[in-house]
Amino acid sequence: MAFFRLIGLAGLLVVCVSMGLSLVHERQANLQTYRMEVERLSAEVESLTEELAEAKNAAARLSSDSLAWEEVARERMGYLVRGEVLVTWTQ
Repeated sequence: MAFFRLIGLAGLLVVCVSMGLSLVHERQANLQTYRMEVERLSAEVESLTEELAEAKNAAARLSSDSLAWEEVARERMGYLVRGEVLVTWTQ
């Protein structure tokens, strides 16, 4: 009878170990997914940080440089000074 009890415990141990290994493997897969997501988000944060710095520089330039306003009006709004002719090239 002790023999059968020992076999039963060994079987239970095998089942527990295999379930544990399965859970560890699943957790490692999740961890890899999370690490990839962190890398993607870090790159996005870096890109947005650079974009914000550029926007701050543009805002600072607009607040201190009157020629910057003229440049914006000409480039974005198509404004011309009286007597100027706009010439564009198409490819």
